Amino acid sequence: MAIQLCEEEDHKIIEDLRGSLFGPLEFSRRDLMALNIQRGRDHGVPDYNSARRAYGLNEVKHVSHFNRVDQEVYCAKYIVQMLFLRIFELHLSIVSSCISCKIREEFLRLYNNSFDDVDIWVGGILETQDGPGELFQKIITDQFQRIRDGDRFWYNNTKNGLFTDKEIERLEQLSFYDMLMCTTKMDWNDIPRNSFRVPTTENDIHQSCIINKIVKKGKCMTSCFHADQINEYTIENCTEPGTYDFFQIAVCPSS
Repeated sequence: MAIQLCEEEDHKIIEDLRGSLFGPLEFSRRDLMALNIQRGRDHGVPDYNSARRAYGLNEVKHVSHFNRVDQEVYCAKYIVQMLFLRIFELHLSIVSSCISCKIREEFLRLYNNSFDDVDIWVGGILETQDGPGELFQKIITDQFQRIRDGDRFWYNNTKNGLFTDKEIERLEQLSFYDMLMCTTKMDWNDIPRNSFRVPTTENDIHQSCIINKIVKKGKCMTSCFHADQINEYTIENCTEPGTYDFFQIAVCPSS
């Protein structure tokens, strides 16, 4: 993971999580997104706007708040352009925009145009652009602050007497790379110094690519700044979904 490029953060959920999440014994497949919505309702989590009010954020009244799914105007404009311009790249942008149109329409239909009925998970994930949206930022920050402040062994808690001021200063100088080197048997050049950033120059290329600095991708030549990403074409298919009959004690086909 440290030498692979991460996926873009957005509101789109990959098919693996929508239909191939590992399931309980009685059914071998689940939809993680549907499960998140169900968990929120089962545990009495408030609706999207109520959560925003609780964190001091303004209520949302219109779908335009979700920038990536409010593409209705652009969708129509791009379709007209496609009739006159046979450009492949333009076609791709049309497809992407029209998918957003469908999400927008289905979203409004399911919640009957009422933003006070939107599930917190759905509204929060639709805010995602470059990282978590403003509601999820508030929730994540609040959660981790509570975990930190409630942990009496937290390194920066001077009242527990675990570390001196100098030791705390030294700890704060350590990076994630340093911790991995101290707790694993990896060599110094097994992962990049900065495990969270992709190299941007040839001088920063990882050792795993050093013998092949320039790689061919389709008709283009590009620098090997990171390992190839895993996708559905490079991994084996999941087994077919199925259920378990507790009365017959036998595995049943999904149909």
